[in-house]
Amino acid sequence: MNNEINISEPSGEKKVEVNDDEFLQIFIEDVSPGSRKFKLKIILKGHNAKCKVVGRAQSFNRDKKTWIVLQNVCRRNQEVVIDLHGTAENFSLLEFDGSAVVDAKSKNAVVSINEKIWLFDNGQGKVNPVLTVKTDQVQSAYHSASITPIDSELLFFIESRGINKMKSRALLKQGFLKK
Repeated sequence: MNNEINISEPSGEKKVEVNDDEFLQIFIEDVSPGSRKFKLKIILKGHNAKCKVVGRAQSFNRDKKTWIVLQNVCRRNQEVVIDLHGTAENFSLLEFDGSAVVDAKSKNAVVSINEKIWLFDNGQGKVNPVLTVKTDQVQSAYHSASITPIDSELLFFIESRGINKMKSRALLKQGFLKK
């Protein structure tokens, strides 16, 4: 069974369970001004359960946005994906804290955590992908993270094509945050 959850401007806490043979896709989006903290806890309860979390965020003007995404893998043939991308600008802070725990009872899990933040102006970012594997019976498990200032040469290249600076930045952000 396939299910989808869409969350806009997330704040507070949310808990989700994924049962036998279920595929749950969660889309999180926050591109509005304002500071917010959000915690999402996902428990894969069933065998062959799959959950993919795709999140896109922008922080502006001294805002502070924090996302905590936790997935617990504890049965056979479960798959977990956490894919968070965001931009921070104008002294704002964007934090991603995605983590997965592969329990000792889990077998043949596939786990992927990917967190990326682009910085504009004086934006700040923090990424903390954490992967805890408590079994040797894992099909694959990896995590990646990057925080990088926007490439000024890339902006210059786009601007040299007759596109103004504001539009160039918007195009880069739009491409980076595309799901």
